[in-house]
Amino acid sequence: MVTKIGIIGFGAFGQFLYQCFKPMPDVKVVAVADSKRARDPGHTKFYVSWKNLITDNEIDIVWIATVPDVHAEIACDSMQAGRDVIIEKPIAITLKDARQILKIRDRTARLATVNYMMRFNPLCKLLADFTRENVFGQLRRVNIENYAQDETLPAKHWFWKKELSGGILIEHAVHFIDLVNYFSGQDFRTVTGLSHNRNPGQEDQVLASVLYEKGLIASHYHSFSRPGFFERTSIRLNYDLAEFDIEGWLPLEGNFRALVNKDSYAAINLLPGVEIKNETKISNLIRYTNHPLRSGGIKYDVTKMVEGTFKIHQGKQQVYADCVRSLLSDVIAHRQNSSHKLRVSLEDGISSLKIACMAVNHAA
Repeated sequence: MVTKIGIIGFGAFGQFLYQCFKPMPDVKVVAVADSKRARDPGHTKFYVSWKNLITDNEIDIVWIATVPDVHAEIACDSMQAGRDVIIEKPIAITLKDARQILKIRDRTARLATVNYMMRFNPLCKLLADFTRENVFGQLRRVNIENYAQDETLPAKHWFWKKELSGGILIEHAVHFIDLVNYFSGQDFRTVTGLSHNRNPGQEDQVLASVLYEKGLIASHYHSFSRPGFFERTSIRLNYDLAEFDIEGWLPLEGNFRALVNKDSYAAINLLPGVEIKNETKISNLIRYTNHPLRSGGIKYDVTKMVEGTFKIHQGKQQVYADCVRSLLSDVIAHRQNSSHKLRVSLEDGISSLKIACMAVNHAA
């Protein structure tokens, strides 16, 4: 059975989605909507108004890829028109709007989720599994630093207008906030925030700190203020017994060092493209001669320290497309069998938005 998609918002990302779905034999994009007629692809139904697209009875799922301020309105109207929805991040720019989406979902019994495709990155999934299975002890600290260029974002771009985007923490950082939520599987307790504006209309640096219920502290720094030459995203995860440093907005590679036993050594070897560079017996590390080792007040039995690197060898665009396709396949599986649990729920989208909004309010 073919699942038929309608894409609302046919800019660069909407067009990427269109190309992304072409190799999927059980998926077909049957309509797109965009206010700019010049974006009509010419080989599928095209609507200037999204309101007309959502009433197209050929469509099963509406994928919302517009400016964030209208995500909630389109999602609610689409569900009330009988469509399931996948919403680009953020789910909405206010918690009030996000809760309205939840209310309409429950009232209409439609499916709604958010495109947190990083949960389908095989590297991210493996790290989340490590955490849930306590392979390297407790996750104590996550530090995310994202340095993005602003050369393609002129002062009048919608990104800078909080009434359209919500600002950096809401429009951009929610992706990474959700990633930490996914890694940790914990509820948050406390959120603080800081921000800097280069002028009254352009907030260009933000910081959010989050304390989770089991003691994890996560920091999210995002800036849109430097030349593209310095563009970089780094993520560090500190466990009781391991450190992972991963690189890239879409994490593809990194390095690690870990204190391991037989079981956790086997887990290390599950990392994509892993290369172990160094192994040292614990007995040769003078500072660790007393057994068992303790970390965070917990006793651990380890036999050696290992250091190395890992890498997904596919290109970024290929991995990105695979993640998006996997998310859509997950949604289709749930549509066909309601007992299938979505990897990304609507509630996940609301949780990350809530953290972002709390950081924004604290920074104000």
